[in-house]
Amino acid sequence: MSVFYDSPLACIVNAMISPRIKLKLKGSTGAIAIVALTIVGLTMGAAYLWIDYGLRPASVVPHFSVLYVPPGYRASQIGDLLAQRGLIRSRHAFILWTKVTRKESKLWAGYYNISSHFSGQFIVKILTEHTPYSRLVRVTIPEGYSLRQIAETLDSKKLVDSDEFVGYVRDQAKMEMLPQFPWMMMVPTRNLEGVLYPDTYLFPPSASKQLIVKTMLTAFSRQVIPVWNAASPNATLNFYNTLVMASIVEKEAIVGDEMPVIAGVFFNRLDRNMPLASDPTVIYALGLNWKDTVFYRDLKVDSPYNTYRNRGLPPTPIASPGIASFKAALQPTRGQYLFFVASPEGNGRHIFTRSYQEHLLAQKKSPSTSN
Repeated sequence: MSVFYDSPLACIVNAMISPRIKLKLKGSTGAIAIVALTIVGLTMGAAYLWIDYGLRPASVVPHFSVLYVPPGYRASQIGDLLAQRGLIRSRHAFILWTKVTRKESKLWAGYYNISSHFSGQFIVKILTEHTPYSRLVRVTIPEGYSLRQIAETLDSKKLVDSDEFVGYVRDQAKMEMLPQFPWMMMVPTRNLEGVLYPDTYLFPPSASKQLIVKTMLTAFSRQVIPVWNAASPNATLNFYNTLVMASIVEKEAIVGDEMPVIAGVFFNRLDRNMPLASDPTVIYALGLNWKDTVFYRDLKVDSPYNTYRNRGLPPTPIASPGIASFKAALQPTRGQYLFFVASPEGNGRHIFTRSYQEHLLAQKKSPSTSN
């Protein structure tokens, strides 16, 4: 046996060959065969080391990133997306692994929650199989949505049953979530209407109603609570009433820079013990999401949310306000305005007036109802 064959590398190659298929290699033919096998072994070993390194996590520190894979994207394009985000070490290793595992044609489009501490193998699994990180459901909750609208939106995405979700948020969620969100002690009711923060979320297809509510409360904690904590010593209303006021402002205002002025109108009415007379509260009292025109007969609805018949604020928020309307409720523009009506220009703005006589004149020019 030659010295080359007796080398450690030759022994490894020899060990790789099944005893049943070993050939009796003689002379130069045997030496050539051994060299060929050695080259093959070295190549395979190098390839293994390269792909092993390329599929290792890009980082030891978890760093999640939402990845959107458009429909029709190939493995090479997905590899580019992952590499650009720093989620994989090597796009080539990723592409090769999809080929080796025969998953190149099974990569799904959709949203994924991927971390740089995931291995390339696991990322391929996420992109081709059902995991908690796979094909997240994108849900946008607009500012000013009521609890019922939020539930219907989630239901349309097949995440919850709308009635069950509404019941949970109104009756159970607060007691379950209170230890995690102690600020909810400032909410005097079991009903969490108004604190499910409006935003765009990504949920696993199997997300529970508890996870969904917790995620939205976490967003509220990050966006609203710091603003309240910074302003509360100078706040006119307590936290919950500020939230109620913000929900009304959110529903009334179309143009953002008018929010503080509209809030000022309602504060002025409160100061004078006038009814708030807000159409959105009546629509909420009627159990509707939207109504183009509020008629006089609608104003007769018997409900604590009817701010034409009842003075003061309604018992709960009527929607989930955004941060801008919450800030407006904290810092209203306190002029002398008591009324406002939609501008006849149809640009979403309003005409603000100080007296009822001025309001009637402005109302004649307006194409819609007024406040």
